[in-house]
Amino acid sequence: MRAELKLAIASTFVTAMVCGIAGEAWIRLTKPHLTPDSERHSSIEYAPSLFSRNQLPQKSQATYDADGKAMYTIDALGYRGLPIAIPKPPGTLRIAVIGGSAAFDIGADDGHDWPHLVQEKLRASGRANIEVVNAAVPGYATWDILGRLYGELWMLQPDYVVVYEAWNDIKYFPWLKPEHSLARGYLPAPSVSTESGPMIDNPFIYYRGAVDRFFCHSQLYSRLRRRFWWWKLGEMGLEGLVTGPGDPSGNGSNYPNTYSEWGPKQYELNLRLIVAAARAAGATPLLLTQARMIDTKNDAEERRRIRYDYVQLSHDGLLHAFADCDAAVQRVAKAEKVGFLDLGSILNGRRSLFADHVHTTPEGSEAIATAVASYLQPQIEHPE
Repeated sequence: MRAELKLAIASTFVTAMVCGIAGEAWIRLTKPHLTPDSERHSSIEYAPSLFSRNQLPQKSQATYDADGKAMYTIDALGYRGLPIAIPKPPGTLRIAVIGGSAAFDIGADDGHDWPHLVQEKLRASGRANIEVVNAAVPGYATWDILGRLYGELWMLQPDYVVVYEAWNDIKYFPWLKPEHSLARGYLPAPSVSTESGPMIDNPFIYYRGAVDRFFCHSQLYSRLRRRFWWWKLGEMGLEGLVTGPGDPSGNGSNYPNTYSEWGPKQYELNLRLIVAAARAAGATPLLLTQARMIDTKNDAEERRRIRYDYVQLSHDGLLHAFADCDAAVQRVAKAEKVGFLDLGSILNGRRSLFADHVHTTPEGSEAIATAVASYLQPQIEHPE
């Protein structure tokens, strides 16, 4: 009996070894190389922040697509694009664009994000002294924007601060209430030590220690490891983890149509505080409504591209939320006598401009840049 058991164990072990070697060989021959290092090569790293949920670290970084083409370049101060001079060079008129991934323009190749295109258009009109800083950070809501503005951005000495954000704020509309406020609804993210200092922990791009790093020499292990973290953490998409129930309907019909009054009130308060902070820093604030693909005429294919699971609202609820945000922007602009561009009314419904709910195609980035540059030029030439 013992001999038979030993033979069975040995046979199982040899079979597992052969399958493992075969699997390893097949993956190496047919799949691209995958490790946390390679995933980090194509990902943005984030650092902890006391004033917002995270920040882009103060180190030069670049992300690359599968073909090795640079997607994003982050300068040593943590801003997308070319290095920024501090103090601001004499004669420079600096415009800071701040918001979330739609302002960062996460779908645009390096140098083709719409804030950069605004700079090109304004310079082409004869204002060579214009500098547009892409100060946006993917995932930022207006409360993150406020923290970055008074916690750091003011030291760049911007002359104008352009605010473009609504989608990430709508994410808290369904749950915000006095007993579950922003202060209690968002907790500090865990961090991990790296050679560049502490970073927001992301197990897909950071090893879990020396043993994990050693085993990642195996491509079979690396892919099983990735599947494990997908299972453990849930779905990780362009905008991070989905923190609520999924959307099996694909059209948002499983989510509520309504939310309380607290979300829009918080959004409007945040905008008022941003305006005050920008002015206190010596900058002129400008408010934009957010352009989006979402409207009453979206067909089934378009609805599949809208991530209702991130906002936990139905299509009708999302339409209502954006309408509330647009109205808040207009009220704040009127009450505070702030420059205002209803970008949403200019671009909404033009399907070819959007890759999904709010992120643009190259055509969309160009359209936003054209509208914003056309609006800014007279503002700059004839400031009030």
